[in-house]
Amino acid sequence: MASALARSHEVTLFTRGLSDAGAFPNVVHVRGDRTDAQSVAQLRERAFDAVVDTSGYVPAEVRLVRETLSQRPHYVFVSSVSVYVDYTKPADETSPVAAPTLDAMLATERYAGLKVACEQEVRAGGEDRACVVRPGRILGPHDSDPRAPWLLRRVAEGGRVLAAGAPGAPVQFIDARDVGDFLVTCAEERACGTFNAVAPPFAASELYAVIRDVTGSNAEFAWVSDEVLLAHAVKPYSEGPFWLPRAYANASRVDASRAVARGLRVRPPRETLRDEWAWMQSGWDSAAGVRAQRKLDILAGLSREREEKLLALS
Repeated sequence: MASALARSHEVTLFTRGLSDAGAFPNVVHVRGDRTDAQSVAQLRERAFDAVVDTSGYVPAEVRLVRETLSQRPHYVFVSSVSVYVDYTKPADETSPVAAPTLDAMLATERYAGLKVACEQEVRAGGEDRACVVRPGRILGPHDSDPRAPWLLRRVAEGGRVLAAGAPGAPVQFIDARDVGDFLVTCAEERACGTFNAVAPPFAASELYAVIRDVTGSNAEFAWVSDEVLLAHAVKPYSEGPFWLPRAYANASRVDASRAVARGLRVRPPRETLRDEWAWMQSGWDSAAGVRAQRKLDILAGLSREREEKLLALS
């Protein structure tokens, strides 16, 4: 939204108005629920050059929006790199994806298949007007996912901090502002096809060092191995917010060269983490309503008791 407004586009925001009804007061707001045909029908007689769909999780809901828009605008759909299922090498846009899941209720274990089915719905409206963007983990100001904020707060507290996995393991994410800029570029240029949207991977040791720096912490990191974490049923990517076992390391080495060639530009991870931490000081509490509307509940971080037990084994 901010990227589109910065480029002087006229924007219509279709939203339930539940998480932050006062956001973007200077754009056209259409209140409705994409699960309800009568709500979506409000869009039928409106003309749009492009649609940017950031909240499609169930294929029937994507189909409803696509078929209701009578002008058949260019459709930019936000999917996820989580659709990839082969971890023997870094994924690109031609890599195998999950089998599509048709119109099941959204749940973590069905997320990848539902996203694949949503992509198929977008392409069913015409390959010449379909653009699928697959971001990686999205961070930055206004982050409603609790995992990165948990790690930022934990490191900021200082002391001996559990660092999950190996120091050289890859970490990969992208700033929400960079995703937004790329989505608008795709809409402006009527880009077609599929694009991974991620920043280059970097070492986990650098992630922890940058977080310590931007939070002004005195934390000392104790690296706990994959073997110990797995033996104690630590949940990857949740209790260890950026940790994936070695067998899944390529999930954090996704190739985004196609998107870069199309105009994706990414900022350094330090800038993203610095700005997220700065936003958390004043914005986290006021964004509680946004977090309450998240579609999936995700476990974030370790309890202090559990961390201490694991640290005793390192």
